[in-house]
Amino acid sequence: TIGDLLEWKIKMGREKDNKHVVAIEKYLSHDMKKICIAISRKCPMYCKGCIWNGRGLGQMSTQDIRKLLHQLATLNYKQVTLTGGDPLLREDFMDIIKYAKDNDLRVHLDTTGYPFLDKEFLNNYSIKEICGLVDLFGIPLDGSNNSIVEIFRNESCNHLEKFEKIMNLLDKNGVKVSINTVVHNRNLDDLQNIYNIITKYASVIRWELHQFSNQTSNNMEHIVKDSDFISSTRNLKNTKNIRISIKDSLDKRKKIIDADGNLIFAGEILCNVIGKDINYLSKYL
Repeated sequence: TIGDLLEWKIKMGREKDNKHVVAIEKYLSHDMKKICIAISRKCPMYCKGCIWNGRGLGQMSTQDIRKLLHQLATLNYKQVTLTGGDPLLREDFMDIIKYAKDNDLRVHLDTTGYPFLDKEFLNNYSIKEICGLVDLFGIPLDGSNNSIVEIFRNESCNHLEKFEKIMNLLDKNGVKVSINTVVHNRNLDDLQNIYNIITKYASVIRWELHQFSNQTSNNMEHIVKDSDFISSTRNLKNTKNIRISIKDSLDKRKKIIDADGNLIFAGEILCNVIGKDINYLSKYL
């Protein structure tokens, strides 16, 4: 079962006595060629547990990102997840998406979705064109009511109402959506309620549940115990048979390139990718 798998992973992590060993071993043996790239620091939310809080000031140039995408394609990567911040708040995001597609890369886009509700954004960009290019949208939801959402996400006034508008728009455009939920110690008992909300939308094909831990943030207030995370996810009733992806605190297989160009894995910076040739990058990517 999902719970048994999580218990085994956590036990193995403790027996290794090194929080990174299990993740590093998975990294070395993991064949899936995909990566996350944070292309923007701007965000309409300022979440208390965000992994990027306090990290860096700038962001990669368009030229740097285009070069990186070409190198990733050359190294046989198949998928990039563009994240941030919110990538839709970067003025050249369409150029970046189109260049990724030109290099035969699948594009996943993690966004708050808030730009879709902004009149200036809608005047400058075509929602239909964006939806036609993006293979999967990642949209956050951490609670079934605004009070629970705002425990973790600041600047989220009336988030549920905005979420409903965003999801109706995405449903209308026939896209695929993954709902991203950060599981913390204040929404453990709300997960089934969140499930009941997100499964109303035809576009939702996946639900990712990310365990909040001090490996991703220094904010101790929201840490959820391993046993509580196991219990809350084990008891979910998946009556609509959507894909549920459980991301416990030891599941750090994602390779992430932050807005400064640092390649991060298991919480550690491996190298900076800006200006590096493909032979150098192949050692890490």
